[in-house]
Amino acid sequence: IVKLDNNLTLVMDYIPHVESATVGIWSDIGSRVENLDDNGICHFLEHMVFKGTKNRTSFEISEHLENKGGYVNAWTSKEKTTWYAKVLKQDVNLALDVLLDIIRNSTFPPEELEKERGVIIEEIKMYQDDPQDVAYNLYDKIAYSGHSIAYPIIGNETNIRKFSSNDFFKHMEKYYYPSKMVIVISGNFDENNFLAEVKKLTSDWKDKTINMNLG
Repeated sequence: IVKLDNNLTLVMDYIPHVESATVGIWSDIGSRVENLDDNGICHFLEHMVFKGTKNRTSFEISEHLENKGGYVNAWTSKEKTTWYAKVLKQDVNLALDVLLDIIRNSTFPPEELEKERGVIIEEIKMYQDDPQDVAYNLYDKIAYSGHSIAYPIIGNETNIRKFSSNDFFKHMEKYYYPSKMVIVISGNFDENNFLAEVKKLTSDWKDKTINMNLG
């Protein structure tokens, strides 16, 4: 475990007998930081960072890894948001670069926002048709009434329809900064080389301290 000067944490787990590695960026930001007006924004943002950055198009974000046999994905919970990539051992620095790019340089293009809005609304409807998901959401609503933990991770259709690109920029600026993030790598890789690459790519990433609204 390495704590960098900007308060970013790096966790490395070297496994010499495999030929691949998984690189992940974990944040302790999940739907619990939301309120009724922005419920669903963390999950929506998790989707939207894949839709284009200052350096890559949406297609290039996945293509750069998939062309080398890699895989990139993400998930959101009430407590955290995680982006990760599984790659061959020689491509760990590329995976790191892609993941940091989508988190630090996303542009949230309006045309992609409209497409993804529809995808998430369909996802909400799918969950509403699943008795198990409905039961879990009802339990949380009753058990955690009065707290943001009670809100569904995916949000609600009203909020999803109103979020703008500016909302994502503000949310990212408010919550996603080094002391809230952990870079994790597990598999076969050169530890010194990877540490040096993390330092190089995050040297200009400034940390900050804010009071978080937990709803």
